[in-house]
Amino acid sequence: MPPESWNYSSQVLRKVVDKTEGHSVASTSGVPGPMAKRIVTYSPTPDPAAAAGPQPPRPGLTSCAGKIEGRYSSSAGLGGLTIEFRSGKATLKGPLVDDEVVDCWTTGTKIVLHNPKEADDLELDINKDGSIDTPFGEIKKKGD
Repeated sequence: MPPESWNYSSQVLRKVVDKTEGHSVASTSGVPGPMAKRIVTYSPTPDPAAAAGPQPPRPGLTSCAGKIEGRYSSSAGLGGLTIEFRSGKATLKGPLVDDEVVDCWTTGTKIVLHNPKEADDLELDINKDGSIDTPFGEIKKKGD
């Protein structure tokens, strides 16, 4: 709810509503007098960027959501990289990597992992057999 204050003037109790944070406020006046009521309808102004969801870091990329899903890891055993793809996000886990959730984008034979806090994206190649080449070696799907 936006900040508000109450003013009394000309025998009418008026509610003054500040327009802050891009909110739009519509109001209707009540009956004059100290017990007057005002009906205030408050609705936030929608942010078009937030409604659209995350935007690709560059043109030509589409979300991985529904295209690449599941847990991928190396067959090398201990200490390998694991990436879990879920709903357009990827969680990277590994011995030299703290668990990190990033946005996942694709361009057909490439996966682009994008962290808005970092300058460079991590690009991975999708092989014909469905495995993925990473800078740490090949990973294969191990589960949903």
